[in-house]
Amino acid sequence: MRPCVIFTESNIKRAISIAEKFSIAEVRMDLCQFRSQYLSEIFSLPIEIIATYREADSTNASVQKMEQLKKAMSAGASFIDVELMLNSQQRDDLISFAKGYGVKVIISYHNFDKTPSQKELKEIIDQSRQIGADIVKIATKVNFRDDCLNLLNLYQGEENIVAFGMGEDAKFTRITSLFLGAPFTYVHYISGSKTAEGQIGYKEFEAIIENL
Repeated sequence: MRPCVIFTESNIKRAISIAEKFSIAEVRMDLCQFRSQYLSEIFSLPIEIIATYREADSTNASVQKMEQLKKAMSAGASFIDVELMLNSQQRDDLISFAKGYGVKVIISYHNFDKTPSQKELKEIIDQSRQIGADIVKIATKVNFRDDCLNLLNLYQGEENIVAFGMGEDAKFTRITSLFLGAPFTYVHYISGSKTAEGQIGYKEFEAIIENL
């Protein structure tokens, strides 16, 4: 049961000290804004590191985003997070680059308004596999009880997916997902670094797992 710490720390020394406490970490490159010379220090650490760069417009990537993600892969990133909604040309470019460096691809789908039907979510998983996903990430806003069931039922017959609900009422799905086969779950290091509603802190995660 692995917590994947998400860090937004821009101080390189502090970022490294945080990452070294975990076996897997996600670097939010859009928030850290590391200088190019520091990328090799982060992405060459002896742990698995996900390179992620979010932008307000998830359909098109800026030049900076494309350049930074490619630099991260060249520097030794283990995974790259590619949004499903990114335009196909840029998406295929990043996936091709990743495959060339032996970097695993996480295709991510986020819906901050609702949780689609289970049928729609299954189609998203299938589409993500077809375009080259090694892991499929699905994070959706939970508004109703059945939303949680739709997300957790995705694990039946599926491997290498990380599916959970966003929102305080869906926090438990982030833990439950691990028991259903998710390779990791996302946690924040300190409260100020939370990047999504309902995201669990690593200390809370440890306490929950210990109690279970």
